[in-house]
Formats: sequence, structure tokens, C-alpha cells
Amino acid sequence: MLLTGLATGESQAQEALLLTNYTFTDQSPAIGKVVPAKPAAQPGKLKLTGPSAKLFTLDAQHQLQFRKVPARPEIWYDLSLEWQTPAGKQSQTFRVVKDQFIRNKVIAHRGAWKHTDAPQNSLASLRQAIQLGCMGSEFDVHMSADSVLFVNHDPAYQGTFIEKTNANELSRLTLTNGENLPTLEAYLQEGMKQNRTRLILEIKTSVISKERSLALT
Repeated sequence: MLLTGLATGESQAQEALLLTNYTFTDQSPAIGKVVPAKPAAQPGKLKLTGPSAKLFTLDAQHQLQFRKVPARPEIWYDLSLEWQTPAGKQSQTFRVVKDQFIRNKVIAHRGAWKHTDAPQNSLASLRQAIQLGCMGSEFDVHMSADSVLFVNHDPAYQGTFIEKTNANELSRLTLTNGENLPTLEAYLQEGMKQNRTRLILEIKTSVISKERSLALT
């Protein structure tokens, strides 16, 4: 994205200049380089103008930067450049913006499954989340009748009620990709093969009793 202004003069010319970057931070005075919109159309000597000009410098290589970033900078500054052409004086205005943009961290819900062939809450959906570089992969845990922990969102899978079924029977259930219904142990072991994507465990409340919820926790 490039924020540029209108070149003005005796004729309304198209934009002659571009900025390679239009944002600045509190930590770095450097902004970007002023470059010609067309490589063969390098303008002559550039001059900073406008109310904000005194805050900036433009070196011989056309690198634009703050003289010193103000202690309390504005959200943006409009900065004009002037140069001389045979047709007369030309000018163009740029807006440089303080970088306060939100960079969302992505957590895959039940793994990354929606646009893949991986079933929800499967080891495959966890691997997809890791491959995509997600900050975290969320998964849900229930407890079997004999107190083994399984990863599944709903209290039942394929009509089998997890809390009322022993682990041996639950382990024979298969997901749509052929995986077995994963235990929490298997899920954690898969996640421990890397250290980039965090595992975010959601405890599913027992529908049988508060005591089972506490035991699961």
C-alpha cells in the first residue's frame, strides 16, 4: 500500500514519485525511499516543503527519515516534495502514518480443519495448524468412563457417549481420515514435536456430575 498525493504544476501530471514505505515507529526514524513511479523519469533535486518539513530529512539517495522521532508523534504527517522541471515547478504530497496497526495472533479452533481434509480435533488438524504457523491450536477434552482423556468437541462421537464408554472401545472409533479418536496423551505427544504453535486445552464440563468435571481437571 502506498499513500501518495497529486502532482501539481502547469498540468495535472500523474504521480511521479512513490514511497517504498509509508509508516514509522517510535523506535526507528527511518521511513523509506522516494523513488520515481517510472524508472526513467527520475526528477531533479527534491525539496521538502510544508508545515512538517522541518521534522524530516531527505538524503542524496532520497532516503526519507525523521530528524528525530518526536516524543509524542502525531498519528500521521503530510509531507510535500517539490522539484523543478522544464514545464515548471512540480509538487507531490505524501502521508506518513505511525504504525499502530493491530497484528492479530491466529489460534486455530479445533485445529486447522475448515479448508482442509483434516477432521476437527484430529492430529492432522493440529499438524495443519503448525504448518500454517498458527500461534496456537485449540482442542477439547472429555474423560472416558474409566478416566482416560480423549480429544473431541462434543460429548459423543458417532453416537458413542464418551463419558459412559471405556477407553478400549473409544480407541476403536475412527475419524473421517482414518485416524483413531485421539487420546490427550497422543495429542500432546504430537504437539511436543515442535515448539512454535502452542497447545490450548479446553476442558469440557461433564454432563454427568460436577465431581467428574473436577476429576477431569
